[in-house]
Amino acid sequence: MTLTFVWLAITFSVCLVVWSDWSLLRRGVPALGVVVTLMYSLTYGLGWSLWRIDPSSLFGYGTVSTLGSLDRLGLLFALGLPCLVISYCLFRRMLFHGLNESAFQSFRVIAEPCLPSLQRLCLVLLLLSVIGLLGMTAIGLFERDPLLQQETLQSSWLAKVLIGTGLLSRLSPVGLLLVPLAWKVWRRWQRLLALLLLTAWSVLVWGSASRGQLLSLPLYLTLGGLIWQVLSIRRTLLILFISATLFLPAAEWIRVHRVGVLSDPKLSKRFEVFQVGKQIMGTSHEFYLMLDPRQCSSDLKRTLSSEPLASRLVSQSFRRREMLPQEKWHHVFLYSACSERNLSLRNNNFLSFVPAGFLPKTIFPSAPDLFDGQKLVNELSSSLTLRPGEISQATISLFADAWWRWRWPGVVLVTAVLGGLLALVQNLLLWLMLRQPMAGLLGQLLVLSLVGTWINNTTLTMLWFLLWDLPKAWLELMLLTALLRFRLPRGAT
Repeated sequence: MTLTFVWLAITFSVCLVVWSDWSLLRRGVPALGVVVTLMYSLTYGLGWSLWRIDPSSLFGYGTVSTLGSLDRLGLLFALGLPCLVISYCLFRRMLFHGLNESAFQSFRVIAEPCLPSLQRLCLVLLLLSVIGLLGMTAIGLFERDPLLQQETLQSSWLAKVLIGTGLLSRLSPVGLLLVPLAWKVWRRWQRLLALLLLTAWSVLVWGSASRGQLLSLPLYLTLGGLIWQVLSIRRTLLILFISATLFLPAAEWIRVHRVGVLSDPKLSKRFEVFQVGKQIMGTSHEFYLMLDPRQCSSDLKRTLSSEPLASRLVSQSFRRREMLPQEKWHHVFLYSACSERNLSLRNNNFLSFVPAGFLPKTIFPSAPDLFDGQKLVNELSSSLTLRPGEISQATISLFADAWWRWRWPGVVLVTAVLGGLLALVQNLLLWLMLRQPMAGLLGQLLVLSLVGTWINNTTLTMLWFLLWDLPKAWLELMLLTALLRFRLPRGAT
C-alpha cells in the first residue's frame, strides 16, 4: 500500500511540475522545478522502492527494524514531494505575474550571438576543473575519513580556496554542459585540447576514487547534449541508461578499494551491483530517524523464523553472540539493538543561525556553520549507539531533517518554503534572461550543478545554497567571463 502512495505522489508531482514549466521545457530551457522533482523522485522514490522490495540490503541493516520504518519513510516522502511541487507551481504563477514566457527562445538561439565567448569559457572551465581536481587529490580532500578531510580543510589554504570557490562542484559542471554546444564549432586543436582535458579528468577521478566526480562527467555531457538539442530525448535516455549500468560496477570497484579489501575479503571477489545502486539512489540516514522500538517484534518474527540458529542465540550471553560470524551478526543483535534505542525530537531554534551563518568563516571564524548535516549524523550515531561504519558520513536529507525537528507538520512547512524559494530563483533567472540573455543563461546552467549537491542536505544547508552559494558562484562566472573579455554583440539583448 505504501509503495502505491509513493509512486502516486511521484506521478502527481512530476505531471504537475511538467505542466507548470511546459512553456520553458518546449523551448529547451531546463526548468529548475522539473529537474529538482526528477532528482528527488529518482533518488528517494527509486531508492526507497528497491529497499522496500529487499529491506535486508539497507546500509547498516544489521541493527534496525525494517518494514515499519521503511513504510513511515515512504509516507514522509509521499507527503513532502507534492508539497514542494505545489508550492513551486503556485509561486511560479504568482511571482513576476507579467513575465512573458512566450518571448523565450531555445537556449541554442539565445547562446548563438555569444558563441565565441562561450567556447573560450568552456575550455577555461575544463582547464580549471582539471587543475582543481589535481589539487584536491594531492592535498587529500578525497580521503575516505571525514576527520582527515576536515583536518586538511582547516590546515591548508589551498583546500580553502578550492572548496570556497566551488571550482569543482559549481563552475566545472557549467563547463561540461557547454561542451556539446562548443564542440561543433571548435577547431581541431580546440577539440584535441578538450579531449585531453576530459581524459585527464577521468584519470584523476579514478586516482582520487571519487564516485561523485566519476558520475558527473557523463551525466553533464549528456544533459548538455539534450539542452543544446544535439541529442534527442530517446538517445539521451539510452545514453543515461548505459552510463548508469556501467557506473554501478565501477562505483563498487572504487568503494571496495577506498574501504580496503582486507577489511572484507568477500568484496574483492564480486561486485555487489544492486547493493551499491541502492546506496547511490537513496540515503539510509532518515531510515534511522524512523526507528520505532514497538515494531521490532513484528519485523523480527519473519527474520528469526528463517534463522533457527539466530533465534536460539538471541537469549544467549553477549560473549556467545560475539563469537558469531559477521554474516549472522544482524540476525542475533537485531531485536535487542532496535528495542533499546530512542531518538528525541530536535525542536531547537536553529533559525537564529541563519543571518550570521552567511558570513564567510575565513573572515569571521566564529560564524555559525550552516553545514549541520555532519553534526546531525554524529548526533544520530551517538544517540542510537551505532557501530562504527554503520552510518555513512554524509548529510541528512531535507525530508528527514524537517521530520526530526518538527515531525509531520515540519515536513509540509519546510518543503513548501523550499518550493517557494525555487520558484523565486527560477523566475529571477527568467527575468534576467529577457534583459541580459547570457547572464541568465549561465545562471540557469549553474543551478543544475547545485541540484546534485542539495538533494542530500538539511534545511539550514539548503538555505545556504540558495541564498548565498548560488549568487556567489554566479558572480564568479560573471567575473570569469569579464576576464575573458566577454562582450555582448549588438542586438543580443
